[in-house]
Amino acid sequence: MKIKGTVEKWASGALGVVCLILLINMLRGGSPAAQEKRSSPPARAPETRPTPAVPLDAQNELSRYNPELKLDLLNDIQQRELPAFERNPFEFPKPKELPQPIGPSLPKGNATITPPPPPTLPIKMIGYSEKASGLKEGIVEDDEGIYVIHEGETFNKRYKVNKLATTSASIYDDVTHQTVELPIPQ
Repeated sequence: MKIKGTVEKWASGALGVVCLILLINMLRGGSPAAQEKRSSPPARAPETRPTPAVPLDAQNELSRYNPELKLDLLNDIQQRELPAFERNPFEFPKPKELPQPIGPSLPKGNATITPPPPPTLPIKMIGYSEKASGLKEGIVEDDEGIYVIHEGETFNKRYKVNKLATTSASIYDDVTHQTVELPIPQ
């Protein structure tokens, strides 16, 4: 165990010395190879643009910025007359009228439009009976089944029986919020 501890001490001391040498070298400015790279001139000289051989005057001053500029075309465009506008670009024309729909026309003026009739309920009365005690019962059928109804009761979680008579039944629909008179067949 003594040998292992001694080797570890020597190894950590050597690593410490190497780190110290690297730190000093870094603070001085790096390795000699890095100093040579910094002091040497760049390998490639920057590119320069060729200047035009034409002397610059007041009219061709823009050509020193871009030798490919075609000033004769620019002067030609600037000497043209402006086109005459037939309308004011800030006033918009009135929109065209939409085509009339095909089919029945709607009344104009003060005529009132009646709403379409409410949809019919999917229930119908099948029969009616009255007990000896005076209790009135109606028999109703819908898509889900047949129900025996009484005044004031709710059936099918949707319909409420308002009035039950020998000729008709008044039923209120909670979904469409309408009351319908259903005739009782004789």
